[in-house]
Amino acid sequence: MTMKVLLVDDEKKFAMMLSKRLALRGIEVDYVHTGEAAIEKTGQNKYDVAILDVKMPGIGGIELKRKLKELAPDMQFIFLTG
Repeated sequence: MTMKVLLVDDEKKFAMMLSKRLALRGIEVDYVHTGEAAIEKTGQNKYDVAILDVKMPGIGGIELKRKLKELAPDMQFIFLTG
């Protein structure tokens, strides 16, 4: 079974690079750049893990975790910070 990850980071180059590195390890990755987009994606797909940037414009990672947990109670979370 392939792990499915949602990567949320406002730094587009970093998100693209990390998603490519995870894909090389056989992990299926969707990445978005805002909390709002992450909520929309989570409503449309089932993810095993969300990797969230703590500091983003709009909805930050901590608040976003609370919102995503309501949509996907079984999802696990990893936080990134610069």
